[in-house]
Amino acid sequence: MEAKAGLVVLLVFTACAGTSRPLALAKTDQELRLGRFDLAYQELRKGLAQSPRNQALRSLEKPLRVRALLSKAQDLLFQDRPEEALPLLARAQTLDPGYRPVQIWLSKAREKLARLKVREGTDFLQRGKLEKALSAFQRALSVKGEDPEALQGLRKVSEIFAGKREKAKDRYRLALKALENEDFDSSRYNASIALEQDPSLSEAKQLMARADIALAESNREHAKKLAQEKHWSAASKAMERAAELAEEAGLNWAAKARREALEWADEAKGNEYLDEARILMEKKQFDKAEKLIAKAKVFCKKDLLPVNEALSDLRVWRSRELGSEAGNLLREGKLEEALSLYGTLQKMEPEGLWKDKAAQLEDRIRRAKELYKAALQLEQEGKIEKAIPLLRECVALYPGYKDVAIRYRKALKAARKNG
Repeated sequence: MEAKAGLVVLLVFTACAGTSRPLALAKTDQELRLGRFDLAYQELRKGLAQSPRNQALRSLEKPLRVRALLSKAQDLLFQDRPEEALPLLARAQTLDPGYRPVQIWLSKAREKLARLKVREGTDFLQRGKLEKALSAFQRALSVKGEDPEALQGLRKVSEIFAGKREKAKDRYRLALKALENEDFDSSRYNASIALEQDPSLSEAKQLMARADIALAESNREHAKKLAQEKHWSAASKAMERAAELAEEAGLNWAAKARREALEWADEAKGNEYLDEARILMEKKQFDKAEKLIAKAKVFCKKDLLPVNEALSDLRVWRSRELGSEAGNLLREGKLEEALSLYGTLQKMEPEGLWKDKAAQLEDRIRRAKELYKAALQLEQEGKIEKAIPLLRECVALYPGYKDVAIRYRKALKAARKNG
């Protein structure tokens, strides 16, 4: 209120001193009487832009600028934004060092900002965010000097940091001992905790780098050993882990390790297909099993032996099933159907026993056909008695051949009737 009244008086005095009252002064006076210092200053600046040599306007520029800055700073303080208000008040003080209202509000802004930063620091401290807590307490002290609460908060942060540094040293010692024992996982773990407790502990950082390299190399060797033993899935995972560690350690073989991990993952995928194919073989789903083996062959580049073994197993399973089916056909007297299966088996296993079995069965069928033909000739000649032993032998050899079984029964019946 005093600031506004003083400027209004100054405006009246300035207006009376001149021969004519500029329009800018009138607009400035209007905004000023409404307490709108920012707008009053803007009107004044417009007037100066049009009349830069107008002494009446120039004499009002600095005091009005100071009041405008003070007014804006006050608004910010009422909104609990002291960090933004302080620069405005500092600028106002620079313009008019002796203006007491600015000094009073500058003191209030510093007090308010100090309280705000102490609250922030306390909150960060409770949440374990020590760096932010430290920054907040230091900011409070920078604006209010020896603030007791800020100093107390700073001491608490320092105590916690000291404790963390001690814990970091303990973890570093554990990490160093683990590295000496070639327990690289434990060494890396303890070194990482030491760094978490004290990021400035360079020894822990260096130790972690050494552990990373050793751990990467160790995983790489382990992965290679698993690959040599053809444990492809485990080898792929171990090499992928080695690649990750190698990248973190900046080792130049990381890219190659990733390629090997992918190749071994393919081998593992191929072996999975082969396992599924064997399950299908047991279920006698041979066509599906064959398709899976073909898929496996696409992935198995390092080791084709499992693929070849699976193909061999498939042939064995198929031949066993076809052999069983051929045996059933023989028992049912379906010799020619059985002979057809023997032909298929012979193609599958050229060096097997199926060739001899097929030859024996061909002779049996041929003999049965010859007997049937001879018996039929005897029947036509009316020599039933002589036809009966031929039909009997034909039935024994090939019971399912044409109507041989029926003819044999009819022949027996006719012989008994005639006898």
